[in-house]
Amino acid sequence: MQLQFVEPRQIHGSSILLEGPEARHVVKVLRHRVGDAIVCTDGTGRFLHAEIDRVEGRQLVHAKILRTEVDPREDGAPWSTVGLALLKGDHFEVALEKMVELGVHRVVPLIAAHNVVKWKPGGAERKIERWQRIADSATKQSGRSWRVEVTAPRTLADAVEDHGTGATVIVADEVEEETRVAGLGLGDRAPHLALVGPEGGFGDEEKAWLRERGARAITLGPFRLRAETAAIVLAAALNEGRGHE
Repeated sequence: MQLQFVEPRQIHGSSILLEGPEARHVVKVLRHRVGDAIVCTDGTGRFLHAEIDRVEGRQLVHAKILRTEVDPREDGAPWSTVGLALLKGDHFEVALEKMVELGVHRVVPLIAAHNVVKWKPGGAERKIERWQRIADSATKQSGRSWRVEVTAPRTLADAVEDHGTGATVIVADEVEEETRVAGLGLGDRAPHLALVGPEGGFGDEEKAWLRERGARAITLGPFRLRAETAAIVLAAALNEGRGHE
């Protein structure tokens, strides 16, 4: 199923207006014409099945919504947030792509004490836009109906406090821990904030701060994992047991 993103502003009653890259993809790549069926998502957990009724060059595609389908896999979303420390090279982006494919709803880049990568405000907007494009591409590739939000980098304290008090905070940082995700007793769609530290792990003060706030430490197996691997394995573990069509 080839998915197209539509913003809420592009939906007018029973009509959809695709523009820019999405319109070009429909016309140039998929080679759709008037009368062809397309499937869109507005990123809120539903699919819009539509039929093209007008094409204006390669910049505008008009379509009529035939039916709307609620995606049961995303019922009650968002409940899954992963905070991943900024990583060197393309490691953060690789993990981001895979986490989206595995069902995470929100990704928070973390500024941690042991980060090798230092966040520079200059050019920040372009970097965040790039991450969002990667997340959007992974969403479409995996056939998801939820548009994963990638936030601006935040400190560990801000990430935890912004997430509120109703969610379980999970920390994957120590191979010595014995508890696995399955042992936490999370419900199928229980809200949670899962945290993965940088290459050097979270600092002692950060760990103590998290413990004071009731964070649950877990293991991802007997071997030491790279940070991006840990994020992917954690996302897979959190995804286990979710409803599937």
